[in-house]
Amino acid sequence: MTADSRPPTSLEARSSARRPGAGGVRVLQSRGFIIFLTLLIQLADWLSSTQVVVGYLFVVPLLLGAERRGRAEAMRYFLLCCLLTLIPLKLGLHTAAWPASLAWRPLASRLLACLALGVTTELCLRNRRLHTRQLAMEVRLAQADLRHDLIDTLAHDLKTPVLGTLATARLMRQELDPDGLNDLQLRGLVAILSSQERCLRLIEDLLQIFRADIDGLPLHREPLNVIGLAQDAIEAVRPLAEERSIVLELRLPAGQDTLTWLCDAAMVRRLMENLLLNAIGHSLRRDVIALVLVAVDSELTPSGAGSWSRVSCRVLGPTI
Repeated sequence: MTADSRPPTSLEARSSARRPGAGGVRVLQSRGFIIFLTLLIQLADWLSSTQVVVGYLFVVPLLLGAERRGRAEAMRYFLLCCLLTLIPLKLGLHTAAWPASLAWRPLASRLLACLALGVTTELCLRNRRLHTRQLAMEVRLAQADLRHDLIDTLAHDLKTPVLGTLATARLMRQELDPDGLNDLQLRGLVAILSSQERCLRLIEDLLQIFRADIDGLPLHREPLNVIGLAQDAIEAVRPLAEERSIVLELRLPAGQDTLTWLCDAAMVRRLMENLLLNAIGHSLRRDVIALVLVAVDSELTPSGAGSWSRVSCRVLGPTI
C-alpha cells in the first residue's frame, strides 16, 4: 500500500465521526455503495437517449469517496469513470442516430465529461491535502497547549516550596534578634535567602525558555546604568564565592563611574550571574574573579577558566 492510497488515520476517522450525521455519511462513503452507484450510472448511460451524457453523474461517487481515497486510488477511479464514459461510443450505442457530418459530437461531449471528471478529481485531492494539513495543525496546537499547561503546572509546583522557604527565612530575619545570632547563623540565613531567590529566578528562566521556544524571546530595552546591575549580580553570587574563599571584584573603565547601555535589565543581570557562577565553578580557592565592564558594541568578552573566547549577545544594544 502506497502513502497516497493509505486508509484514513485514526485522527481523520475521529474528526469525521464528530460531525453531525456521521453515520449516514459513512454509509454513503462505503465502498459497496460507491460500486452500486457507479454501476447504476453506467446502466443509465446505456439506456439514455443519444443526446444525453450521463457520465457527468460520475462526479457524485467521485465526491462521496474523495475523503477516503489517496492519490493513486483516486486516479484509478477517475480512469475507470473515463473508460465507462467512452465505452458506449466503442459499442456504437450513441453514434448511429447522428448523421455522418455530426459524428464527432458524441465523442466531443464525452471527452468534455472526462475533462470535468479530471478537474473534479484534482480538486478533491487538493481539498483532501488541505484537510490533512488542517488536522495536523490542530494536533500541533493541541500539543502546544498541553506543553504550556504542563510547564505552568510544573512551575507552580516548584515555586510553592521555594516561596514557603523564602517566607519562613524572611520571617526569621525579622523576628530574631540579630544580636542573639552568631556570624555563622547570620551568614546561613543570608545564604538561604539568596539560594531560594535564585531558585525562583531559575524557575522563571525555565518559563522564559519555554515561551521563547514558542513565541520568541521578548526584550524590554531601556537606558540603564549597567554598573548597578553588575553590583547586584556580584552580591547575588557572593555567598557562594565566600564559601570557596573566592574574591569577587568589579572593574570599571578608568575615569568612568557610570556606564549606560540600552539593554534588557533582567537579561543582562541573568547573563552576568551566569558568567560569575561559571567562573566560580572553575576557580580554585583564594582566586580572584573580576567582572570587567567595557563598551565593545553589543559583545561580551569574558576570559579565564570556565569562560569562552567571545559571546555575541543580542540582549545588549549600542552604548549611549
